[in-house]
Amino acid sequence: FSGSNNKFNFSGNNIDKIETNAISVAFLSGDVSRNTFHSHTGTPLRDVGPEPVCMPDQTAYHYDDPVEYKIVATPAFTFQANYFPQFSLGILDLPGAQNVPLGSLTISSNRVQCDCRTVKELAILADFDHLDLAGREGGGGTEFGDLVFKKEFYSSSVCVMENGEEVRLKKFARNWLEVTETEIKCTNPEERRQRLNSKKVIKSDIKTTENNKMAVLADKPHSEKVKEDKNENAKQFSDHSSKVLAKMA
Repeated sequence: FSGSNNKFNFSGNNIDKIETNAISVAFLSGDVSRNTFHSHTGTPLRDVGPEPVCMPDQTAYHYDDPVEYKIVATPAFTFQANYFPQFSLGILDLPGAQNVPLGSLTISSNRVQCDCRTVKELAILADFDHLDLAGREGGGGTEFGDLVFKKEFYSSSVCVMENGEEVRLKKFARNWLEVTETEIKCTNPEERRQRLNSKKVIKSDIKTTENNKMAVLADKPHSEKVKEDKNENAKQFSDHSSKVLAKMA
């Protein structure tokens, strides 16, 4: 459906499937909350457009000059408590968010499933955007306002585990995503922890072996040096005794 409204409220709905550009609405104040989006294709919210109210600026008007407009009312948008059993970054493709001042944007308590494969792209865009790796996926063309919308969603949302337990989405993503020299990939944190521990044990064994070798190598010249010192002392004593006997003779 489509339209242009001063106020737009799309809340409390149970949606089996929503398709690309399913909603095309311009509004000044909008609220998309408490909905369950069971499945979706493409970018269904791409044409949800918070738009400011503008009027011609008479003070800047000059004959034959293009008409200039000034904003007389800024839009507000609320996006909270929505649930996405099937999630992909496309559901958050909402370019109109760039028209909303940060103070008028309310995003909180949205939920997704705890699946590293489905949240990986969002996490890389919102949390690992400072890295320049081969595993980093698109996002270079994302508008700043749209990027803020995605970052706020990522920071304020929770994910639902198979046992029904809820954890912070950011915490889950940071636990499951492993950063290597060339990529960012999903790995089981427990398996990764065991792998790191085994590497530490191997390194510790190697260090102990090297220390033992160094101790053996250090001991050998020391014992030889002690022998040499004893021989030298014995020789000096013999020479001294000979001199004493010679004088007495």
